Amino acid sequence: MREFIDKLSASVIEIVYIAPHLDDAALGAGATLRSIAKLGRDVSVVTVFCGEPDGIQNNVQERKKEDLLACKELGITATHLGFLDAIYRRDKYGKHIYPYLSAVVEEPAKEDTLLSELGYALSSFLKEKVVIVPAGRSRHVDHQILRKVCDEYLEPFAYYDDLPYFARSSIALVSFNPNMPENAVSVQVDEDALKAKIRAVKKYMSQLEFLFGSNDEVGNIITAYLNSTGGEVHWIK
Repeated sequence: MREFIDKLSASVIEIVYIAPHLDDAALGAGATLRSIAKLGRDVSVVTVFCGEPDGIQNNVQERKKEDLLACKELGITATHLGFLDAIYRRDKYGKHIYPYLSAVVEEPAKEDTLLSELGYALSSFLKEKVVIVPAGRSRHVDHQILRKVCDEYLEPFAYYDDLPYFARSSIALVSFNPNMPENAVSVQVDEDALKAKIRAVKKYMSQLEFLFGSNDEVGNIITAYLNSTGGEVHWIK
């Protein structure tokens, strides 16, 4: 739906897509981001859960570098916030809140108390901006928490879908259905935007095997999914 991009492009305010992790925006809305940027608009991605945990071996720095390369392909800017990914968060006693992988696809734990802190940070940082947030359709707790925070503390213009958490049936992070506005639109993807999205997603080398099986399948899976939906799905609030 071209009207979605035209409406965004007509805004005089900075456009910001909020992402839980360092690949979510490119995966879910990379072609839309590219299309907006091509119109000369000031558009950026703010990634929330990419803080570096102390004393734990991790690949956060590597993933940040991947994200900067991906955003360069899309022609947009990137901001990385310092909140920890669920797998690194601890309670007040120093114990992991989500101690095993399956725990991050359950309901957010009551010990996970970052809701108000995150809400305050985002509302201050994103004041007077057009904000587009993840729909939170995956069961990952970071997606669930961020959707809740954005609804409570911000005024989202729209939501974008959580590709590819349901694009591959082998990834059991699906079937979570938060309340969504009725006004769903598929933002059509032209050839330039599709190619830019695929190039951008391929920059996330550390994640490709898990998400797509191999580098060779990235383009096929993304293209097939967009063909099935008619474009990148957004819900306008």
